Amino acid sequence: MAQSNEESLRIYGKVVDYYTSKPIYNATIIAIPWRGSFEQRYFITYTDSEGFYEIALPMYDLYGLRCEYLVYVLHTNASTGLIDYVPALYPEDVSKGGIKDSMELSFNLVPGAVVEIYPKRRADMWYILSKSAPSWYIITLVDSSTFEAPTLPNGTVIIYGEPPVHSVKKRLGIMGADIQYLSSRGLFVKNMVIVPADTSVYLVAKMQFLNERTKRKDILSMLIGFQGKPIKLRKGERILVDIRSEMYKVSADTLETLTRNLEEKLAQAEQEGFYVGAEREDLQRGVVQNVEAAKNLLPPLNPSPSERELDAVRFQYLEEAYYSLRLLENRLGIMRALAQSHATFYPPFFAVFSIAIGSFLFEDTKKKLITTLVLDPLIIIPLYYIHPGFSIIMNPQCKIVFDIFGLGKVFGFKAVTVQGNLFFIAVIIASI
Repeated sequence: MAQSNEESLRIYGKVVDYYTSKPIYNATIIAIPWRGSFEQRYFITYTDSEGFYEIALPMYDLYGLRCEYLVYVLHTNASTGLIDYVPALYPEDVSKGGIKDSMELSFNLVPGAVVEIYPKRRADMWYILSKSAPSWYIITLVDSSTFEAPTLPNGTVIIYGEPPVHSVKKRLGIMGADIQYLSSRGLFVKNMVIVPADTSVYLVAKMQFLNERTKRKDILSMLIGFQGKPIKLRKGERILVDIRSEMYKVSADTLETLTRNLEEKLAQAEQEGFYVGAEREDLQRGVVQNVEAAKNLLPPLNPSPSERELDAVRFQYLEEAYYSLRLLENRLGIMRALAQSHATFYPPFFAVFSIAIGSFLFEDTKKKLITTLVLDPLIIIPLYYIHPGFSIIMNPQCKIVFDIFGLGKVFGFKAVTVQGNLFFIAVIIASI
């Protein structure tokens, strides 16, 4: 039988300054339904001049089911309109459930300052190997000397941004009070971080992008300061931190890694017999020089890049470098594919060619046969050592896939894969 919606639970307590133990007047207490269905998405009350508050909440939801609540507390400076204490949350670990019984709940708030993150929207965050915005991003705090989470009272919010689900945070080892249940209801700006006042900290940003090359999810990590130094602000201060420089540095580092990989492939191609002088020149001019130009406009070489310089880094240098790198990768792939197909085609072609020459020169069948058996190896053996396609197809790692025009999928047959060197030997035997 459904319970009466008139029944309520009572949460009450006191909010004080963590360092001075003085009561905090007009702190905002926000109770958010964690489990339960309501037309009202949250319930609000405020502390009095002594720091006390009390709030009555429905014990049962619209369907008579028992409710659970999360309780946030934050404080806004009346004169500046800025948050001047680090928000707190109870319970800190929401995976174990929320408050479902009346209780006394007091908070110790740490004086704080506002760091506004730019870009403001997740949709504007960028990574060179992804065509879309990150599926989530987290911004946390670390002490500038230990690079560990700063020592703060239990329940102090240290996770900002648009975090993933609890299981993903746990897998990443990111634990602590999370602002997302407040920001998802429009009660906290998503690109805002509240840092402890008079404490030297760095921000750590983690973002998950879908890598278009591997089709896997890449998690990028960035250490963020302010003007090349740790962030240290007085209570109630506000600064704007542009993290595009850090995002672009990650993309530049990624391009340098891809460049090294391509250089290794070019060296391998040279060993196989390809001439890749033009490709090396294009790699240097189209990729390496563009990445170097981008890094010259980013910290630490350029501590405070302008808007115009940041646009140049992304659109003029990094994206152009990646486009050039993709073209070079495709060129190298086409060169290898053509060489491999030629190596497969040459044995039967020159076998037929040798037969034609023997038939043209002699009428005697025996002489035709001898001419064919002598001429064909004389052509194929030098080609084997000169033409790069033979080195590719004889590599034990080379695989030949038979799936003519994709008909196997149409008729439900699996594509046949044969080791390259075995296939080549079979072609030679068949040609003979």
